[in-house]
Formats: sequence, C-alpha cells, structure tokens
Amino acid sequence: MIQPISAALTRTAATLLALAAVSRLTAEETFAGFGRAIQEFRLGNGVRFAVLERHTSPAIAVHVRIRAGVTDEGPDQRHAATMLSRLFIHGSATLGSRDPAQEKAFMEAAERHGDEIAKEAARGDKANPLLSQDADIKARIARDEALRYGHTFFFRDAFAAQAVAGLTAQAGPDAFQLAGAASSTRAEFLFKAFGEWVRKPALRAYYLERRVHEDLLDREKPNPIRLMQASLLTAAFDGLPYAKLQPGIEILRLLRPAQVEEFIARRFVGGNVAVAVVGDITAAEAKRLAGLYFGKTAAGGADPEAPAGAREAVSEKRIEVPFTGAEALTLAWYRPPGTHEDAVLFEVLDSLLSAGPSSLLHQALLGADRLARHVRVSSSYPGDRRPNLFAIECSPAPGHTAGELEKAVDRVLDRLRNAPPAAADTARAKSSLRRQYAAALDTNQGAAAALARFSLDFGSGAALVAAMDRIQKINPEDLQRVVRQWLKPGARFVVRAGTPGMYAPEDPQ
Repeated sequence: MIQPISAALTRTAATLLALAAVSRLTAEETFAGFGRAIQEFRLGNGVRFAVLERHTSPAIAVHVRIRAGVTDEGPDQRHAATMLSRLFIHGSATLGSRDPAQEKAFMEAAERHGDEIAKEAARGDKANPLLSQDADIKARIARDEALRYGHTFFFRDAFAAQAVAGLTAQAGPDAFQLAGAASSTRAEFLFKAFGEWVRKPALRAYYLERRVHEDLLDREKPNPIRLMQASLLTAAFDGLPYAKLQPGIEILRLLRPAQVEEFIARRFVGGNVAVAVVGDITAAEAKRLAGLYFGKTAAGGADPEAPAGAREAVSEKRIEVPFTGAEALTLAWYRPPGTHEDAVLFEVLDSLLSAGPSSLLHQALLGADRLARHVRVSSSYPGDRRPNLFAIECSPAPGHTAGELEKAVDRVLDRLRNAPPAAADTARAKSSLRRQYAAALDTNQGAAAALARFSLDFGSGAALVAAMDRIQKINPEDLQRVVRQWLKPGARFVVRAGTPGMYAPEDPQ
C-alpha cells in the first residue's frame, strides 16, 4: 500500500479530499465516463501522460509511477529505492539548494574522503586507524559544508505550505510512486516539484536518512509474518528479483550515494515513467506543464521484462519457520504476471474467497465454527509486474490449529476444482470487485493512481476500462479453470510458523 511520507502533511487531507471527490456514480456510469474522458500523450523522451478532466471542483491530483522498484536494484544498489523514498522530502538537486554547484562540490569531496576510508579498511590488519580517522573528520566537515548550501526537509516544508494532501513517496516491489493532491491553483507547483525531482533527485541528506533507516531496521523485532514472508520469497523466487525484498542492515551500511546515483541514471528515464493527472485542469494545460517540467527527464527505454508466463511448482514444498509465538499459516501458488490474460481472474477469485461475510473462506473459517482468528488473501504477492504468487494467510482461533485451517482451505478449493462456484457467488464477487475499482476512480487521487499504473504497466490508461469489461464477462467456469490450472493441491508452498497452542490476541474491531 502507498503510505504518506509525513503524518503532518496529511492533516489537510480531509478538506482537500472533500474537494477532490466527485459525485457518487454507479460502477457502470463511472467506467463508461472514465473511458470516454481519458486523454493520453507521450513526450519525446518517452514519458507517458494520462489526463482526466474533472471540473466539478477546484482540485487536482498528480500521480507519478516509475519502473524503479526494489526489484529493479542492481546487486550493489540494494536499498537504493527505499533510500530515495526517504530522501524525497529534502528536495531535488535544483529545488532546495542555494548553490547547486557548490553543494555538489562539497558532497563529492565528502565521497572522496569516504573512498579513502574504504580503501584503508580494505587493508585489514595493515590499516592505519589514524588515516581513517583523519579521512572521516574531513568527510564530516565536507558534508556539513554541503548542508550550508542546501535546505534539508525542503519539500516537506514546501508541500505543507502549498496545502498538498496525501503526499506520498513510496518504493514498492514493482515501482516507485509519487503522489499528491491540492487545489487546482497548485497544479504548476505539483508538476514542477515532481518533474524536477524525477529529473534529478537530491542526495543532500543521504547519510542523515541512512542513519535513521538503520535505526528503524535495528529496532525491528522478528515476528512470524515477516519470517514467513522471507522464507516464502526465498523458496519461491531464489535467484529472481522478488527474492530480494528483505535486505538487511549490513547491506544498507555498504550503500553509498554513487550506487544510488547509478540506480537513478539507469531507472529514472522517460520510458520508465508514467504520470496521471486528474481534476480541474485542461488536457492542453497539462501538456504544456508536462513539457516544461518533465521534458527534461533523461530519455531512455524500459529494460526488457521477463516473459509473461509463470513459474511452475512440480511438487508441494512445506516450510517450517522456527518461532516461539502464535501459530500462523500461509498457502501459496505460482501465478502469471498482471499483464497475463488470466490476471483479472485471480482478482475475482480473491473477491470470491475473502470479500465480506458471504465469501467462501469467511464462511468456512470465520463463520459459526470460528476456526481462524483472521484470513487474508493476496491475489498477487509480492507484486504483479512479474510472475508472482496467489497467497492465503491465516492464523488459528483459540482451540484450533494451523493444520485444521489447512484442511479447511483445502476443502473450499477442492469444491471449486470439482464444480464451478454458484452463479450468485460469482456475481457477488465480480460486483464487489468492480465496486472497489469504481470507488477508487470516484476520487481524483484514486483515479490518478489507477491511470498511472495502467499507463505504465499496460501501455495505456484506457486499458483499465478493458480490464473492467473483462471482469464483467467472467463466468463460474472461468474461475473453476483458474483454480484447477494454477492452484493445484500438489504444487504449492505451505509455510507454518509459531507454537501450537499459542494464540495471538484478536484484531481490534
């Protein structure tokens, strides 16, 4: 999920989201109007733009999606995307600097002294601690001098001053995302701030943010869910991008600004960027601002993606995660990426299994017998740009065990393998999913996020409407086929953690 980068910046969200919201429509009205109103164009450097004019209120939302997620980091760039998400609040190389040239010169001097420290450390027992100490002092002085020319927290303060709501900078597995909503009079500010940052992110507070992130990682306590996730990703994606979503603090300490800059140069290029603009702005004005502030983004094409197939498990793999605590269970199967023709079937299946008290798993696990404390389904874990997993995660209620939950889930899936779901259940699942999409599209921010995703991952924001049409055409036999084809009982991962007889407290109501 996208998380705001500062709680302080979201205090104005209620007011601005009220401005950004459009009138409540039916799902059909929303999708029909959405498809007709999208206007798309592409800059010469490859940056895609999707614009949806909504003049019902003086508000605008901008969402930038960059194919520069955690899984795109090179071997020596681990944590680079996460560090960039932390550095965003400090501004760009031009916005937030009193003298970019002087600031850069001192930052480069600090890195040269850092190289001296690394070189001396590489000598091992022969290293001279006095030389390292001297270089460290010089590096700190150079960083302090650089900060004299730059404003730390420049964007944090500037966005707050412009009353921007929902400000977001997030590094996910598949993409890096920026988002914000404001009065439409702030449109040029949003274009300029986001465009300049994408062109040249500032690393002025790199070591400050690295120390903060190190402290956060150091304070993290192991829990069964994290341990299960790490074990599952390692087993399912060994040697593949999704396996590297759990880098440790030791790897972070090796990351230097030079590696982050290499990541920026390789990934922050036009072919990897999509921008969606929704609200009180004309397409002509959006195109003018796009040229001014995103036209300077480096040109470049996207890296070739993996084939759109999926990995296949040939047998069941059971993983026991040592952990003293409440029991937890995860069942997972390989599935194809989000661009595959079956992708929407997994979303509908998720809805069929877990959306509301009438869903199949809710009735089986959370109904009268109350076998589970909770159950969650992820139709695409940990992301969907590449072949991924369909996962079901649950934990037993007092008096029950993970083994009982596994058998109960198997019974539900076996029924689907042996017979299609009831037509009424299928209709309910499709209607629930379409309502979720319609509710998101009914707000400027939700529509911008969806447009940016479909524009970058599917080549067009209008592809969202085609996906909604595809959902509408799904029938019970389609869902039975996807369970039979992809969720085979003997080709899955079963991950268990915790101590039988130990139970977590109930989730707050």
